[in-house]
Amino acid sequence: MNSLKILVFLAVCFSHQAFGFIDDYFYGDCFKPTAPANGRITPKERSFFFMNEKIWIHCGAKYDLVGAKHLTCLRDDTWSPALPKCVPKGVRCEKPKEPRDGFIVPKDQSFFDIGKKIWFKCNREFELDGVKDLECLDNGKWSDDFPTCKLKSGKCRLPDAPQNGYITPNGQTYLDVNDRIFFHCRSRYFLVGKRSRTCLPNGEWSGRNPLGCFFGHYVDLL
Repeated sequence: MNSLKILVFLAVCFSHQAFGFIDDYFYGDCFKPTAPANGRITPKERSFFFMNEKIWIHCGAKYDLVGAKHLTCLRDDTWSPALPKCVPKGVRCEKPKEPRDGFIVPKDQSFFDIGKKIWFKCNREFELDGVKDLECLDNGKWSDDFPTCKLKSGKCRLPDAPQNGYITPNGQTYLDVNDRIFFHCRSRYFLVGKRSRTCLPNGEWSGRNPLGCFFGHYVDLL
């Protein structure tokens, strides 16, 4: 009886090993990918690879490798990670101008290598309008348009005061929806334009700023 149990146990173990070998044989077969422009793949004499085998990517003398140096054949017949690129040496991206009311991370770099990313952040009371990050491409350009920072909904930025004049309330940079501001002129000057504007839900002010403060008396223009 014990001998029979041992025989069954050995048969099960052998079958698992056999099917495991067959499973590995039929899965994870990768064809060699096309080499990147200005690069080559080793080993070069093979065109077919089994699961977990690796290939190495090399670039020409005047080119830099951007990406992984080697790839691995996976069970689903694909390579991992993605095929790298060979790009001309010395190509970099210049850090763009920081958005108004925002900044770029990292802060302490002026140039970035190909494949590197930058992130855009906005100051308090602002939100990002556009992509959050950009990647340096192999042509020395960034991957998308630069975003901007806009006021969060329900806020208006205080406009500039007219020359020889001032705005009330003062001491505030951003005001809430329906808040009003008033334009004033220094003594012996008159205002050309409307005296007040109202903060609208879209973050804009009603009407437009007065033309300015001029020597004389007040004139209210429609």
